[in-house]
Amino acid sequence: MCALLRSGDAATADAVADAVAGRARAGGVLVEPLGRYRAEAGGRGGLVLGYGAIDAADVPAGLDRIAAAFREVTPG
Repeated sequence: MCALLRSGDAATADAVADAVAGRARAGGVLVEPLGRYRAEAGGRGGLVLGYGAIDAADVPAGLDRIAAAFREVTPG
């Protein structure tokens, strides 16, 4: 699954995705910036989310941690 970011430019979206991924990782949730999977520069930024290796009951808490990471990175 992929969560796309709305941003005016790819560089800003990539920077936000990198920062969110780092904060989520610090909270025990592994997400990857979408930019790592792009064949060429540009395009939309986002996060790659995987649910295959965790219990479904743990998904809501993980999403809460990702949301908190977004709030920390993009206040206001």
